[in-house]
Amino acid sequence: MPRYIVTLTNDEIQELKALIQKGGKGYCIELAQILLKLNRKPDKVDSVYVRNDVADVFMISEPLAGMRETVVTQTRTALYFAEILRYTSDTLYPRTEK
Repeated sequence: MPRYIVTLTNDEIQELKALIQKGGKGYCIELAQILLKLNRKPDKVDSVYVRNDVADVFMISEPLAGMRETVVTQTRTALYFAEILRYTSDTLYPRTEK
């Protein structure tokens, strides 16, 4: 399953935090929070993938357990969605019966 490393500059981090504090449309705040969660500092990774066009973020959440998993894909296709479902069932919840 392809995963991408999101590396934000300090200016981008501050801009996203300001957007969250200011409020606004719910989906903008949610996307800003996801980007902040995905952010990795360059010194923690060996190589950094820079993507300059659109990517899709799938979010798997279990609110009562406080669990949230995000997966970034190149496009939103049925194949990627099926892979996310397989990842959820096989990796995150391997002992679930249904």
